[in-house]
Amino acid sequence: MFTNEERQKQRTGKYGTSREQYLQELVTEFQKTPNEESKEQIVAHLANFAYDPYNYNFFRKTQQMRQLLLKMVVSVL
Repeated sequence: MFTNEERQKQRTGKYGTSREQYLQELVTEFQKTPNEESKEQIVAHLANFAYDPYNYNFFRKTQQMRQLLLKMVVSVL
């Protein structure tokens, strides 16, 4: 299901994790885990995250994030 600003605020709550923080946590987890199956799951989460037009804008903010996602996808293939 695609999200929007209002739905995201409802889901996140007052003390929830921001989209930027969630994205950074996934990247950090990918970089630290030695388990290939876990890496595949993390890349799947990132791809799902990027699929939603609302979230995709977080990837578009920086060239570095796009390059990192591409590098992650290639590394698990």
